[in-house]
Amino acid sequence: MKIQIIQIEPYDDTISVKDKMGWGQTGRVVLVWPTRGRLLDRRLDLVLILRHSQALSAQIALVTSDPEVRFQARSLDIPVYQSVRKEILPLRIRKNNKFRGEFFLVVKYVESKNNDVINYIGKVLSDRLPGYKIEFSFYEDNVASLYINEKKQLSIISVGIIAAMIIAILGLIAISLFSIRQRVKEFGIRKVNGAKVSELLLMVNKSFIKWVIFSFVLACPVVYYVISKWLNNFAYKTEISWWVFLIGGFLALFITIVTISIQSYKTTIKNPVEALRYE
Repeated sequence: MKIQIIQIEPYDDTISVKDKMGWGQTGRVVLVWPTRGRLLDRRLDLVLILRHSQALSAQIALVTSDPEVRFQARSLDIPVYQSVRKEILPLRIRKNNKFRGEFFLVVKYVESKNNDVINYIGKVLSDRLPGYKIEFSFYEDNVASLYINEKKQLSIISVGIIAAMIIAILGLIAISLFSIRQRVKEFGIRKVNGAKVSELLLMVNKSFIKWVIFSFVLACPVVYYVISKWLNNFAYKTEISWWVFLIGGFLALFITIVTISIQSYKTTIKNPVEALRYE
């Protein structure tokens, strides 16, 4: 069954939320609250949303860290989830002999036998509980709904990184062309005196490599601080490894060397007579 994930914006009210719920026409709706601000935290708001979902024959669940919303939702038997930004709270399980007409069954299975497992569980439950509506959802879909904002951030950051790399490469090409054209005669004199192409390429790259290393040293503390601040938003987080910065530095160095070498090679292989023709 498809799941409709709705990101609630700070300007939303019960009317706009109900309108969004009607667009997808799915059997399950996950409402994701914004991380900041108080919004739709009254019991009446959730009652209206719950009644609208029942009118659409849809089940709703909430993703929020607002304690008031979580309390009101639980009092209305609305499932509430949270992401790894929050610490997992202790779980208390108690026996209740009163069957309320709804229960959840979690099953671990081999992914290749997806349809077989669903058909088998559906058949068994239909035989044991005739007349009850049985619905299936996948754990990965439920987990994915908790990280909508992170996915949006990843897309934006990825586009920004690609754009920054393109701009940086174009800038390197422009600077290298300007620098090489000013040193054409110098290359010619050095080649006449026996300099090899590899030596000329090394000489040109040295002047750029030192700036790349200098920029890398300045950028590392800034990047470390930004990543640390972002990870502090999560109760469970990974450690920042040193090799991540090392890979980034080597990648920047590799792009610089390749870009400069391509531009320099075209000039260094030319006949030195052409460079010194008018001298």
